[in-house]
Amino acid sequence: MGRFSFFNRSQQDDDPIPPFITIDGKTKRNKWEIPASLNNEEKKYLIEVKKRAYKLDKSCCCGCCIGLDPLVGFLPIIGDFAGVILAFWLVNFIKNSNLIDNHKVPIMMREMTFMIVKDAMIGFFPIIGDLIDIFYKANTYNALVFQRYLVNQAKLRSVVNDNHKVEVITHNTYNTNNDHDNRKKLMN
Repeated sequence: MGRFSFFNRSQQDDDPIPPFITIDGKTKRNKWEIPASLNNEEKKYLIEVKKRAYKLDKSCCCGCCIGLDPLVGFLPIIGDFAGVILAFWLVNFIKNSNLIDNHKVPIMMREMTFMIVKDAMIGFFPIIGDLIDIFYKANTYNALVFQRYLVNQAKLRSVVNDNHKVEVITHNTYNTNNDHDNRKKLMN
């Protein structure tokens, strides 16, 4: 299984995760478990988000597989605040993407902020909290929240053709007039 498989599959969507993905005409192994329905831009951005989350939560340092967030958390007081700043750095990276609709931002940000606050509350307890923080992966969860959002957006872009096949509309061919007609087809 991949790096992000420790979360329950029901937390992710039922979008298939192929073993290989194609980005800009290049086929690569899908080690970041990128869903099949995303377009190139979304795939690239999601890979970058998952890489950053991996560095913060699980990257290997000094022979131990603890991320930057738990390592910094071992510093008294300053480390806990630095961990929160690093977590919000990832959330800000997601928020500033051009892939998110403005009306969906508050819902996602509320869920992501809640995870960061929970992570910070755990980390504020000396020693025991820092040890628990090693196993609590708030940044990885936030990356999966972003992935779930992108998959839901891809489902909204998909259309059922007259021959009952699902076709995904890319950003280049997507327009609002066509969207209204396509949603009518989905309703019938």
